[in-house]
Amino acid sequence: MQNIHEGTEYSVILNVLITLNPRETKKQSQLHSMNRNRFKDYLLFNRDILIGVACGFFTSAIISQLIGKFTSTLTNSLISQLADMGVFLTVFGILFYRDNKYRFIVNGGFAGQKKNRIEFARLKWFLVKLASTLSIAEIEYNTVKPYFHYWFLNKGYEPFVASIIASSITIVGYLAIVDVMAYLTRLFKEQPKEG
Repeated sequence: MQNIHEGTEYSVILNVLITLNPRETKKQSQLHSMNRNRFKDYLLFNRDILIGVACGFFTSAIISQLIGKFTSTLTNSLISQLADMGVFLTVFGILFYRDNKYRFIVNGGFAGQKKNRIEFARLKWFLVKLASTLSIAEIEYNTVKPYFHYWFLNKGYEPFVASIIASSITIVGYLAIVDVMAYLTRLFKEQPKEG
């Protein structure tokens, strides 16, 4: 890997620090590696949420438009919200599992065997933290989005447009709450080893 600061004063100072205290720089290197991995986990987490939201977003808008002439505004906003949630949770769950399944699979075979198994204690611990992380944000999303959707429908907006505007408004709050809760619940920090 090439150093981007190579040939600058920064690289000279870094080389001096390495020669003076190699132990400290090794700790710093490990810390940077951990932070890089955690940052990557947060990026994948947000990517999975955004893809799930986009799928739910369009499903909700299409459903809202299709049933707009046959239902009241309240029923329209609630049915489109249910469709949105169903699609979001399904897509997010599949993507999130795909990105994080390595956390739960351990080698369970004897010498020479290659048998992987799921460590259910670790999976349970992670699912509890994930549910804690998503629950507060889901409460925000499931109360604010139907309210705005209903409000825009009563203002005379087309159902498709009302759904898109309501989803756009609430996703900002959802992402902010999810990221704060992921930090507070330490979602991507490993479970302490039981000894």
